[in-house]
Amino acid sequence: MIVQQQQQHSPPSSHSFLHFSTAALPIMGADVNNDSHNHRYSPLHFAALSGNVEAVQHLLTAGARPYHTNTLGRTATQMAAFVGNHAVVALINNYVPMSHVTQYTQPSGLEKEAKLPPQAAKPLYDLIMQVNLHPVRIALSVGASALLQEHSNKAWRLLDHLCEKESKRSENVNEGATVIICSLDISQEVASEHGTGLPCSMTPPPRLLKHKKNIRK
Repeated sequence: MIVQQQQQHSPPSSHSFLHFSTAALPIMGADVNNDSHNHRYSPLHFAALSGNVEAVQHLLTAGARPYHTNTLGRTATQMAAFVGNHAVVALINNYVPMSHVTQYTQPSGLEKEAKLPPQAAKPLYDLIMQVNLHPVRIALSVGASALLQEHSNKAWRLLDHLCEKESKRSENVNEGATVIICSLDISQEVASEHGTGLPCSMTPPPRLLKHKKNIRK
């Protein structure tokens, strides 16, 4: 009974406290990119060093800059890699703000219709944010999403558009969308070799596979 009471009143773990603290920062109006620490460590640096994936996700969603460096010139990703927090590294490297996808659910300029239907934004975003980019995992994820298959042409064209935008950046390029297109193509090739086949909706249009050669070099 005493042991049970102690467990019920035991203090939260450091990970739980960090998770709560980072989630509360935006609500309290705090600057998630504050680097007033002596060595310019940001909240994202500390969360990345702790290995708390949920805390890192909260900070990224709140607008934390993943490329901010401390006085040693190290980003949060580099510090996480230094201490072996590989899940955090994968999350930060693959992170894309949800707004980068939802902005295409409304017509822009002279467009008569949006590049992507609103209902397909969340499934596509989840696919882009998927840490496991193995071709089989990508194919399974797409196969499990009725919305992605229903709106596959628009989804793949938007991925292609995102690839083009990233390819024009001079640094800090996020190749997640490019890898997804390549992975779907590889999955199709493997399925064909084994006499099976992926649904046509899971295969990017041929013109979108122009990025494949760059990935396989």
